[in-house]
Amino acid sequence: MHIEYESSKRGYRVELVRDLLGDFVLVRRWYGLFNKRHGGKMQVFLQETEALDAVDKIDRARLRRGYVRKTVLLGGGD
Repeated sequence: MHIEYESSKRGYRVELVRDLLGDFVLVRRWYGLFNKRHGGKMQVFLQETEALDAVDKIDRARLRRGYVRKTVLLGGGD
């Protein structure tokens, strides 16, 4: 799963992938559209439902803060 958001000055990307051990890894990246400021964070979840709940919480927060979804790509049911 890959979701990308943009506001007027910033971008935010969320990726949910499975690692080789079967854990769910939530990768967040944020960046400025007009500067070189950026950062990131990774979280590991053992349960898919917990990871999807975290993605949903991030989605609601981004939309509440004025971001717009630019890209949504869903994986093929790993």
